[in-house]
Amino acid sequence: MTYTLFMVNTVTMYFILINILFHLKKPRSSFNGIDYLSESFYNANSKYPHRKNPCLHIFEMDWVNLELKKRPRPFYPLSYLMTRETAVRYIQAYLRGFWVRKRPELNEIRTFWKTIHFKRGISVPVYNETLLDKKHDETPRNKVNNKKRASKGNINIKNTPTV
Repeated sequence: MTYTLFMVNTVTMYFILINILFHLKKPRSSFNGIDYLSESFYNANSKYPHRKNPCLHIFEMDWVNLELKKRPRPFYPLSYLMTRETAVRYIQAYLRGFWVRKRPELNEIRTFWKTIHFKRGISVPVYNETLLDKKHDETPRNKVNNKKRASKGNINIKNTPTV
């Protein structure tokens, strides 16, 4: 039940952000949609009903101030530097990825491949060894991975062509 409720909130957030991007006459305004959504979700969290009465502004929250001390914001927000089309692509890619990662059947596949790569000691899957250029192939990390794979009989380092 919570999963469907969270999906509704995510879909609602998606449409709110798209409407903000397309219906503003001036894209450069003092309104920050992410700050607004963070503030409203923090204040309206059903697990913490005491937050509803004194609704806090985003910069009055302790965790926000701690994060801003660790990583201060840049002078210009990324939304000022992006076009609308680029921002829409970023939002769509993030939400599509989120929806795909939350599907249980795909989570099984992802955990399967994570365990396979962990057992083999491979951090990033390499699909085609012949496409690696010489400079990339000579990094210390790849030398160690190539030696591991060569010891298992997967590749032959001497006969691996470089482009």
